[in-house]
Amino acid sequence: MAMLTLALVATLAVGVLWQQWRAQEEETTSRREEQATWLLGSALDWARVILSEDAKASNTDNKTEPWSIPLQETQLSSFLSASNSGVNNDTGYGSGGVDDGQAEEIYISGRITDLQSRLNIFNLYNAGQISTPDLNAFTQLFKILGVPEADLNRILQSAGPFAKGEAQSTLTQLATPQRLEQLSWVGLSPETLSKISPFVTWLPVRTPVNLNTAAPQVLAASFYGLSLVNAQTLAQARDAQPWNTMDDAMRALNAVMPGGGTGTANLNNTQFALNSSYFQVFGRLRFGALVFTERSVLQRTNQQTLILWRERRAAGAEPGCFSTIEPPC
Repeated sequence: MAMLTLALVATLAVGVLWQQWRAQEEETTSRREEQATWLLGSALDWARVILSEDAKASNTDNKTEPWSIPLQETQLSSFLSASNSGVNNDTGYGSGGVDDGQAEEIYISGRITDLQSRLNIFNLYNAGQISTPDLNAFTQLFKILGVPEADLNRILQSAGPFAKGEAQSTLTQLATPQRLEQLSWVGLSPETLSKISPFVTWLPVRTPVNLNTAAPQVLAASFYGLSLVNAQTLAQARDAQPWNTMDDAMRALNAVMPGGGTGTANLNNTQFALNSSYFQVFGRLRFGALVFTERSVLQRTNQQTLILWRERRAAGAEPGCFSTIEPPC
């Protein structure tokens, strides 16, 4: 009886301890989620400030500007120690209720991406009709990436009602993909989405391609006769010396396309630009065994930035980024 009583007491004690541990872990996770919300929100606000200040300093957007430099994974304590206002002297806590000890356990990273460096699916339609120049660019890009043409046809069909602005029921509007990863609804495979995601976007309006930030694959797709090799050479020279005017871009294109090429004649402000209005901000916060990620799309008009949408996720601290179609951090 004594042994049975001892076993019963031990079992009950283990159960109580497990309940206490579980409650503590839930409280810790909830607190960390709240702190991550504050910290990632602060990081987004900082990105908006960077983009607004950039608009004051320059009329063009290129890869030499501060917004384009990614933030590698860094201890939060490095930021707090660099800022006199980072810690409240009365409470000992910094932004988001983080103390010095916690700040050493938190690692933050992020980047800002120019979405107008990509081909915009919305551009496939213009005034209710398929835009031939944009369709040609998409067709060439899919060939370069080795993506089946059938997938481009699926995109055309899914983008049609949305891009044409046709009247739709509420249910149809909700079922219409409006983000790149949602194209899996119309049959695009994860492999296809992974291939096209660095070069294709879906913005709510027609947008020109920023020639200062476009990848070689996008440049080669946009100009008929421009090979991928020449586009890579062009992009390397451009990154070292960004283009300030469309004439600069025209001269650079002519240098790699003998005779001027047939594509340079279409270098107009409706298809191409040297600045951007749409950006994606990606933030990643690693807190112990948890990783919090947030992705936001911003629209910059003059010196003001508007958040079009944002979404946040929490996961284990495994390698990788926000979703299966995002490139590694």
